[in-house]
Amino acid sequence: MSEVTVNCEGISSEHEFWGRYLEVVQPDGAGYFGCNLDAFNDALAGGPGWPGEQAVRFVNTACLRSLRQGSFFQSLVEITSQSELSNDFFLNSHKHSNAQWWRAKEGAS
Repeated sequence: MSEVTVNCEGISSEHEFWGRYLEVVQPDGAGYFGCNLDAFNDALAGGPGWPGEQAVRFVNTACLRSLRQGSFFQSLVEITSQSELSNDFFLNSHKHSNAQWWRAKEGAS
C-alpha cells in the first residue's frame, strides 16, 4: 500500500485544509467532493473524495486544533476512527519527522 502525506502546516481555515487534502491526496471523485466533514465521512465509505488504496498521513496538525475551537480536529479523529479505513489514517501534531505517530483508532498497532 502506498502512503501520502498531507502537511497541514500553515493551514488557518477549513477551506485551506480541504484544498490541501484534494491537492495532495488526489482522491477519486474530487470534483464532486463536498469539502466538509460530512463529505469526508461519506468519502471514507467510498463516496467522492475517497483516498483510494493508500494510507494518508496528516502531519503538523497542531494548527487544526484551533479550527472550530478544537472540534474540527476532534471530528476528523472520530470520523477516521469509525471508518473501516481507520488503520490507514494517521494524525500528528508535531513538526519533527521522528515524532511519535498515533493512529486515529485507539489501540491500533
